Amino acid sequence: MYYNEAALKSMILNAQEHLGREQQLVEPEPEQTWEVEQESGSERDAPLPLSAIEQEADSKDDKDEQEEIEPLPQTQTGRTGFKSLLFDILETLFLTIIIYAVLSTLVGRYKVLSVSMEPTLHEGQYLLISKQTHKVWPLKRGDVVVFRYPRDPKKNYIKRVIGLPGEKVSFQDSKLYIDGELVPEPWLSRQIQPSRGGEWQLGEDEYFVMGDNRSNSSDSRAWGAVNSPLIIGKALLCYWPFECWGLIQHGPTPTPVSPLVSPLTNLLPAGTVL
Repeated sequence: MYYNEAALKSMILNAQEHLGREQQLVEPEPEQTWEVEQESGSERDAPLPLSAIEQEADSKDDKDEQEEIEPLPQTQTGRTGFKSLLFDILETLFLTIIIYAVLSTLVGRYKVLSVSMEPTLHEGQYLLISKQTHKVWPLKRGDVVVFRYPRDPKKNYIKRVIGLPGEKVSFQDSKLYIDGELVPEPWLSRQIQPSRGGEWQLGEDEYFVMGDNRSNSSDSRAWGAVNSPLIIGKALLCYWPFECWGLIQHGPTPTPVSPLVSPLTNLLPAGTVL
């Protein structure tokens, strides 16, 4: 079969067109991965705006603050608060007991129930007593002391020290003589009070005590000297009634003070002395 030149050209053109249509039909779609990667790469390479950087930093700071101030669980917080409160209460009670024990060891409170120490002390007055002073410094003549009654240690008496250990005490015409020498008593009132005569020799650990109200006092003249272990302490001050508040006068001439009666005295519990 013979074809002319025009027919051959027409056949070649038709074949090329046919092949072009097939390639267009089977041509695969372009991959999107590369385009996405290209886009992500371009976004990563491009600098972020300043506002975006500030927002990102603020979000990180807020997250850190939330982590730092994250509260404890409710149950744990409640238990911690209860334990802290219980510890504070126990600590307060412990300190209170210690303070009370120390004060009870150093100081005592007593109420005067008799008139044997007038005009220095009156019935109904409340006194503070130092329990350790006489153990550090020896008692002196004229000191007012509280002691247990030798014949009944359950009772407490308050008197003035007249004779010291080892001395010889005697009274003649209501005058005090120590080892044969006259000894003035400035703590007595100006009015001369009659006193029973007598003579007493004290041991190395004995004190001769008497009340300032010599005519109305049960003291060493009647039941003898007081041993040192029976002495509770030395009177310091009167704290009630308030009008009589002040230090106890151990040496100078006492200044008479009118006794006052107040219902508040019943609200201040204390020991009693005669």
